[in-house]
Amino acid sequence: MTRDREPTLDEILNEPIIRMVMAVDGYSSDDIRHLMSEAGARKPASKS
Repeated sequence: MTRDREPTLDEILNEPIIRMVMAVDGYSSDDIRHLMSEAGARKPASKS
């Protein structure tokens, strides 16, 4: 099966293997969503 698009963050975070890895590492879906939100809000570094 081929995909025509990248999976969404929700789709990735709902994968059982991803949930297991996050649990072992002590992270929750909310932690990852918060991190992604912060990363998206940052201004790109200027190229000098």
